[in-house]
Amino acid sequence: MKSHAILPLCGLLLSAFLPAQAGETGKSRFEVLGTRIEFLDAGQSTGSSFASYRISFDGGESWTPKEAVEPELELIYRRFDPLAGEPFVPAFLRADGASRLYIVQYKTSELEAYRIRMRNLGAEVHTHLPWQASLMRMTAA
Repeated sequence: MKSHAILPLCGLLLSAFLPAQAGETGKSRFEVLGTRIEFLDAGQSTGSSFASYRISFDGGESWTPKEAVEPELELIYRRFDPLAGEPFVPAFLRADGASRLYIVQYKTSELEAYRIRMRNLGAEVHTHLPWQASLMRMTAA
C-alpha cells in the first residue's frame, strides 16, 4: 500500500530511459525525439549533479540560454525536494492504493518531446506542475 499515493513516482523518472552521453568535462548530454539536452556546471550544489542545462531543437546548431536545474516541486500545500524525502501529506489529499496518478519530475523544464515519449510508453499526460514536472495517469510498472 502506498503511504502517500499522491507522490508515488516523484523523482527523476526520465533518467531511466534517456541515456546520458559523456561530453566535455563538466557536461552530460542526451537526446529524446530529436531534442538535445546538455547539462552544465557539474558539481555545483542544487540537489542534482548538474546546476544548469540548455536545449537544442535543431540538432545542436543553436541552443537556448542556460537555465538552472530546479530540483524542487511546488504543490499547493508545500514546496519540497523529492530527493530529500516526501513531505507530510494531509489525509484529505492522500490517494488510495489503487490510484494511477503520478507526479513525474523531469531533469529540465517540461518539453513536448518528454510528453510524447511518455504517451508512447502508455501514460496519459494531464497537467504541468511547477517546476519541472507533470501529473500523469499510468500503471506503476
